[in-house]
Amino acid sequence: MNTYAPSRALSLLPTGGVEAPALREANVRSVEQLAKALWRRRLFIASCGIALGVAGYAVTKQLPKKYTATGLVAVDTQRITAVGATGPTDAGTLMDPAPQVRSETLLLRSPAVLRKVADELELAADPEFNALLRQPGVLDQVKGFVRQVANGAFLPEQVVARLAEYGIVLPAPAEEKVLTPRAVREMVMDSLSDSLAVFNDGRSLVISASFTSENPERAAEVVNHLFESYLGEKREVRASRNREILGALQGRLEDARAELAAAEQRVRDFRAKHGLVSVRAGSVAQQQVEELSTALARASEERARINSIWERAQSGARVGAIPTDVVDVLASQTVGRLRDREAEAVRRLTELSSRLGPSHPERRSAESELAAARAETFAEARRIVASLGAQAQSARAREADLARQLEEARGQATRLSGVQAELLQLEKESDQRRALYQTFMQSVEQSAAEPRDPQILGVQVVSYAVAPNEPSAPRPALAGGIGMLLGFCLGGLVSVAGRQNRGPFRDLEDLAQETRLPVLAAVPRASGWRGQASLLNRITAEPRGMEAEVLRGLRAQLRFIAPQATPRSVAFAASGPGESASSLAAAFARVAALDGLRVLLIEGDLQQPSLAAALGLPESNGLLAAVSQSAPWNESVARDTVTPLDLLLVTEPPPNARQLLESVRFQQLLADACEEYNLVVVNAPSVTLAAEAMVLAHCVDATVLVVEANATPRDRVKAAAERLLVASNGLTAAVLNKAAAKG
Repeated sequence: MNTYAPSRALSLLPTGGVEAPALREANVRSVEQLAKALWRRRLFIASCGIALGVAGYAVTKQLPKKYTATGLVAVDTQRITAVGATGPTDAGTLMDPAPQVRSETLLLRSPAVLRKVADELELAADPEFNALLRQPGVLDQVKGFVRQVANGAFLPEQVVARLAEYGIVLPAPAEEKVLTPRAVREMVMDSLSDSLAVFNDGRSLVISASFTSENPERAAEVVNHLFESYLGEKREVRASRNREILGALQGRLEDARAELAAAEQRVRDFRAKHGLVSVRAGSVAQQQVEELSTALARASEERARINSIWERAQSGARVGAIPTDVVDVLASQTVGRLRDREAEAVRRLTELSSRLGPSHPERRSAESELAAARAETFAEARRIVASLGAQAQSARAREADLARQLEEARGQATRLSGVQAELLQLEKESDQRRALYQTFMQSVEQSAAEPRDPQILGVQVVSYAVAPNEPSAPRPALAGGIGMLLGFCLGGLVSVAGRQNRGPFRDLEDLAQETRLPVLAAVPRASGWRGQASLLNRITAEPRGMEAEVLRGLRAQLRFIAPQATPRSVAFAASGPGESASSLAAAFARVAALDGLRVLLIEGDLQQPSLAAALGLPESNGLLAAVSQSAPWNESVARDTVTPLDLLLVTEPPPNARQLLESVRFQQLLADACEEYNLVVVNAPSVTLAAEAMVLAHCVDATVLVVEANATPRDRVKAAAERLLVASNGLTAAVLNKAAAKG
């Protein structure tokens, strides 16, 4: 049959994009297997945890109790006024207080402060701090015993002499050193420093000082004395500095007093010389200049207003019309009465004009009355306008007089400006001398006072230590919990290590958990005289025997668990070198052929072909002919001598074995065979030995990894399973071969 149908066997090998999901699934399965393994050893792990937890609790319970007292010190970052030879200077607030906090932390642990605490509390007489006063403990006794043994204290003199003859000279016993008071004091300070903890978290300005002792009152006493000694050191340093500066300040104070008196005398003399009472800003001369300037501005405005009205009146007079709408004209009472008279005449003339003719005597009398009223109004307006000229002349004279007075006032102010500037400078100098003198007075008072203000010292005690009621150490519950946790971890590590060091696979469950593959069958190992024959011969002799039924079950399992259709092509591959899956592949094909299926068995291990020898056939190169020649491949198919099984075999390794399996011709042959036969069985090479196994696993519908029970190492099997999971394009399963028969 030459009909071609697309098949998964023609697809290329998977790339890295297919490998990633497989690896992720592998990691998940590994975690699941580890969890199952730990769960199986749960009793052992729990026993380890409980044992170590109880031991930690019991040992910690026997240890002496320790008490920790804690006090707090706050650092003030507002820098104080520093007194110097030239006066006090204020440094303000530190931008970065971290260096100051670190400095204060180091000062709290300084040797001078610790030495003062040790002397005040007489810690050299306390066995807790002076090791010479303590009774030797068990560990000290063990060390002493070991030292005596190393020095040969328990050996007879004869043995020591004989060792000396061989050049082995034992060390002489070390003489006990007598410590000086200074050495004892240093030892006490070391013990004090070891139990003291001074801490700052780096984010706050608070420093905590904690001391641990076997006596709670002693712990609080040490912390409080530490604070007092620390503050006393800072007070002493501050007082010493103030005393050094006080002498210089007092001499400088006398000089400042003399300079102030001289400056004030110069001011008085200058005022008396120039006859000045006060030349501050806003003086009489300056005020006169400002008032004259204001009056001149107003006079200029008034002159401009009157001059404007008068010029309008003059312009009207030159053309024969006097304006009657100027302000002075309108404001005149006489003009107002004349305007009322004129308006009445106009009203009367209008009324008569509507009733009488132009020649009527009453109408002509009304017209004469109107003309007389207008003439009187015009005459009055001309008289008022004439008076405006005199007002304009007066305004100009006043403006000129104010300008002259302003010029004189400005000259006088200019003459006094130099005197004023000189006097202001003298007064400013006098004020500076007075301020400097007052500052020195305050500095002398501050330097003479005892520095006890926390702001002056730069630190303050927030809370003193209080004797604790509960011990801080040891903590049996915590030690028991940590011991239990360590016990669980130790038990888990032992379980995992034991799991990693296990030998070859023995049963189906173990193989399935380790390889993450479905294990479909376990082919039993033949015993007795049956074990002398090969698997193929036993299958042929007993077509209904146990081994044949196992292979039939394997074929059924492949059909049932396949994700899609029933697999038409199956490859059998061993896990590593030294193993062969050819016998199992041939037996599987013979059983299927005996069951009436059309089966084709193909030799896929071209570098080490073994199917022909296992089937007992002569030389056959049908596969090479089917792949290399242009004739139809089915003409190269051979027939099994025992069963109706078709074969495409190779007896000698071809020079281009890998190229043949990766060629399109072979993949096309495999696809055509799957269309023509019910089942195609391929014998693949070892997975960890050759890459051809991964090529075949990608071309077939199902791949079966053959694992020999109690023989194949676990690592090799797991590596082979990982490779097949990455390369397989279909179903991947495992079979345990030569397994021990149960029951």
